[in-house]
Amino acid sequence: MLGVAALGTECLIRSQFPPPAQVPASAQVATRAWAGRCAWRPGLERTTHSVTPAFGTVADVEIRPRRTDDLPGCVRMLAEVHEYDGYPNRWPDEPAKWLAPPNSVAAWVAEHDGRLVGHVVLTGRDEQLWVSRLFVDPSARGSKVGEALLRQARSRGVLMLDVVESSERAIALYERTGWTMVGRRDADWLMSDGTRPTERIYTSN
Repeated sequence: MLGVAALGTECLIRSQFPPPAQVPASAQVATRAWAGRCAWRPGLERTTHSVTPAFGTVADVEIRPRRTDDLPGCVRMLAEVHEYDGYPNRWPDEPAKWLAPPNSVAAWVAEHDGRLVGHVVLTGRDEQLWVSRLFVDPSARGSKVGEALLRQARSRGVLMLDVVESSERAIALYERTGWTMVGRRDADWLMSDGTRPTERIYTSN
């Protein structure tokens, strides 16, 4: 999914949420639930990531905690990703809520020149943290934005993730960045064509 040599541009990770902004009514229900569960915890160390954007010139890509007012832009980006490569396989009825599941514990976005170009969520499941809703804007593919988002997520400790076995590009990203496959299982959901996919399970440990 991603992979061009980095050229040393810093991506700043903020250590706390900026003040919330106004959100369209359509996004308020989902974002209010997420904000109550996922308030950013102050005190995390500042980190930097080297990124070479694939959108013309080398510029800063900032990885920061997702704010409530980011959700409409995240939905627009998700629609572009869905159109480009079919993720998610089934378009959610309420995409803003899909991006902010009730078991979220943290979420980050990647931003370039005021435009969102990447997104990731951490969820709590079975007493473990799982990577979820990871996607990169098609215009930013090949720029290591996905790797930067994963590095930030991994700052929270040992993580798990699952990925559909047919998602070769995503699997290549995880294995290139040091994730270890620990098993396979049948998914607990159906594809749009009615088939049940096989998922690979990875750990960051």
